[in-house]
Amino acid sequence: MINYKNALQSSNSSFKGMFHMGEKLRSAPQVSFEGKLERTQQRERHILEHPLTNLCEEEMSKGNQIRPSCQNVTFQANLRDKYEIDIKYQNVPAVVKKAVYDIYSYGRHLFYQNNEEDVMEKNPSGKMKIGVQLEPSLRSMNVSIVAPSLSSKFYGVNVKEMAVPLVVYHPRYNSFEWLTDNMFNSQPLATAAIDGNVVTTFDNNTYPIDLGDCYHVLAMYAPNGMQGMNKQHSLWNPKQNVSILVKQENFKSKQIRIVVDDISIDLRRDMEPNPASVKANGQNVEYSQSKLGKWSSNNVYLEVFELPDKSTVIQLPIQGMKLVFDGSRALLSVSPAYMNRMRGLAGTFDGEKTTDFSIPNNRMLKDHLLFGATYALTDAYCNGPANQRQEEARRAPMYEKYFLSGNVVTDEEAGRGKSEWKIKSSKMSKNQIGSLKRCEKMRTQTFKDGGRICFSTQPQLTCNSRCKASKKIQKTIDFHCIQVSSTSEHWSRMIEMGANPNLSQKSVDRQVSLSLPESCQFRG
Repeated sequence: MINYKNALQSSNSSFKGMFHMGEKLRSAPQVSFEGKLERTQQRERHILEHPLTNLCEEEMSKGNQIRPSCQNVTFQANLRDKYEIDIKYQNVPAVVKKAVYDIYSYGRHLFYQNNEEDVMEKNPSGKMKIGVQLEPSLRSMNVSIVAPSLSSKFYGVNVKEMAVPLVVYHPRYNSFEWLTDNMFNSQPLATAAIDGNVVTTFDNNTYPIDLGDCYHVLAMYAPNGMQGMNKQHSLWNPKQNVSILVKQENFKSKQIRIVVDDISIDLRRDMEPNPASVKANGQNVEYSQSKLGKWSSNNVYLEVFELPDKSTVIQLPIQGMKLVFDGSRALLSVSPAYMNRMRGLAGTFDGEKTTDFSIPNNRMLKDHLLFGATYALTDAYCNGPANQRQEEARRAPMYEKYFLSGNVVTDEEAGRGKSEWKIKSSKMSKNQIGSLKRCEKMRTQTFKDGGRICFSTQPQLTCNSRCKASKKIQKTIDFHCIQVSSTSEHWSRMIEMGANPNLSQKSVDRQVSLSLPESCQFRG
C-alpha cells in the first residue's frame, strides 16, 4: 500500500495449508496448519508516535505520500507482531517427532534463562499450538508452545536486528528477500517516485516538479554510448525500448503511459473509489483484488492487480519493471540491469546524486524546474509551463559532466619521483580535455514516409551544434518504418531529445542513401 494510514486499517492476515507424505492417503502422515497474523494496538500506537510518522504527516499535508519517510512508515505499518498457529497431525513417524523435539530442546538450551516448561500437563494428542507476541519495537518477543506432552513459554527473547526478517511477517516481502536486503544493504529493485509535487530519483534526490497537462519522461531506457549488457541480470531484457511517461491531468490526478517498443499501456483513474483503468494498445485489461489481469503481445507480458487501498500494481516481468499507481502518485521499481542506463525525471540511476539532473544532451542543469521541462514532450497536446520552460532551458547555463582522477597513494609510498608524476598527470589532463571537447555523437536518423515514420536501425554519427563535418561520406542506411501513432510520435520526440532506441532487431523496411559526417571539427 502507498498510504500508511490505509496500511494500519488493513485487516489481519491468515493462512492455512495441508500436506501428505506417502502414496496411501489413509495411512500416510498428514499435517494441516492454520494461522492468524495480527497487528496489535500497542504496535499501532508505536508507529503513530514515531518521529518518522510526524515527518511523513508534514509531507502528506503538502500532498506528498510516498517520500522516503512515508515509504518507511508504510513498510513498518504493514508488519504484524502477533501470530497464532494451530497444527494438527496424524500418522507422523516417531523419527519426525523426535527431530521436532530435538529442535525445541536446542532452543530451550539457548534460551534456558527465558524458559518455563511444564512437562506434567497433558494436552490433546495430535495437536500443537504456537503463539508469538513481539513487543512494539520488534526487538524482543514471547513465544508459547502447547504440545501433547508439555507446555512451554519463552519470555523476553531478544531479537537481533539482522534476525527481524526471520520472525516478523510482511505481506509483500518474503523473509529471504528482506534478510538478504539487510545483510548486503541492497534491494532487488531500485525505486523512484513521483508524488503530489515532488520527484524522488533512483539515487534518492528529491526536488519539486510542475508537470502541467503535458507528458514528461519519468524514466526511459537510454544506454547511450554503452556497449552490451550486464550478463548477471539476463533474466530481464532492458534492451527493449521502454519509457514511462507521466502528466498532471488536474490538481489531484495524474495519467501514466508505459511505452514498450510499439506497445502503449495507459493508466488513468477516472473517479474514486474505483481503481485506475488500464488499457494496453486500446484494449481494457480487467483486474481486481481477487483477479490478476493479464495481457501479452510480442515480447511484452503484463500483469495487473489491485491493492486493498485501491492502488493499481502493474508488473512487466520481462522488462524487470513494476509500477504502483493510485491516481495521484506513482512508485516505479526497476531491476539492477538498468543501472547507469536510465534518463528522465527519475535520474540516471548510476549511484551518483550529482548526475541525476542530466538533460537529454547529457549535460546538467541546476534549475530543477527547467531540468524537468527538458523531458517534456512539447507537442500540440502539451498544455502547461513546459513549453516556455523548455525554451528557457535552452538558454540556461549548462554544465559538462567529467571526473578528475586522483591518487590515494603518495609518490613516496608508490616509489615514484616527482617528474614521473608530472608527466603522467599531463597526459591525463590532455585526455580529459579531449573528452570534454568531443564534437561527435551517435543519433538515430528519422524521416516521414507518407503515413509512416521511419527510424534507422542503428544510430549514425552526427556533429553537435558547436561543430561541423570535416569530411562526409555517402552511406546506405537501413530503416524500420511504422505507422504514425502516438507511440511512433513519442519515439520520434525522444530521438529529438537525444535518445537512441535499440532497433537493431527490427525488420528493415527501407534503405536510403544519406550523406553523413565521417568526422567532425569545431566551427572556425
